[in-house]
Formats: sequence, structure tokens, C-alpha cells
Amino acid sequence: MTTQLSILFMAIRSRKNTKGEAPVYCRLTYKQKQKSFMIGCTVSRDIWEQSKQQAKGRSSKAESVNQQILLLVQKIYKGEADLLKLAEPFEVEDIISRVQGTSKAGCRTLMEVYHHRYRAVKRLEGIDYKASSLQKFVQM
Repeated sequence: MTTQLSILFMAIRSRKNTKGEAPVYCRLTYKQKQKSFMIGCTVSRDIWEQSKQQAKGRSSKAESVNQQILLLVQKIYKGEADLLKLAEPFEVEDIISRVQGTSKAGCRTLMEVYHHRYRAVKRLEGIDYKASSLQKFVQM
């Protein structure tokens, strides 16, 4: 199974801080939709290698940034896998909220529960449910 998820890390040089370090951003692309967010670290433009999307060298700063990037990639793929297991449609924002730990709580409105159940029945149309059963959901 191929994933539609693409991950790109970049140091935005135009946003340097007073130390001359640029923040590192992660850009996720999923189903042709992109979203970028800061990963919480900065790097000197001397040690950032864009072609490899990581800091070069063996300094403690480079090792720290590369470790943070590696952990973030693992969290992203785990978040995507968790969302795929739910078998519900999701967007790139849902992956990011899982990674950042800001996903919505289980509290839903009655209409959200209804639409969730409708989508579940629609996926099983022709397997466990007939078209007439699905039509009853629409009529409600």
C-alpha cells in the first residue's frame, strides 16, 4: 500500500533570530493539501543541508536537531497509521493535530455522531447493508 503522505523539512532563512539561526519547519502534504508547522528548533545556516533535510556535522546542535527530526517523522507516520486504522476520511490537519497532541476530544454533537454512522454504513453498502437501508439514513 502506497501512502499519499509527503514530508519535507526546511530551514526558513528569511526568519532568522538574533543569533542568526533559522527555524526548522516541517511541511506535510497529503492528498494535494499542504500544511507547514515549526518543529521547535533552530539551526545555523552553516550546518543545514536542504538536500538531505537535516543538519550536517557531528556537533551537539546538529545531533539534537537530527534526532528531533527523526522522532517527528516517526510520530507523523504513526499518526497517519492510527488515522488509517479508523477507516474514516481525514485531512493533513488531523495528522498534525495527532503529532502535536491537540486532537479533538471524544465529545461530539448529535449530528457528528449521525454523520459518522452514515459514513460507516455507506462503506459497508453491498457488504452488510443494502442500498435501501442507506436510503433510510438519507430520509431521516
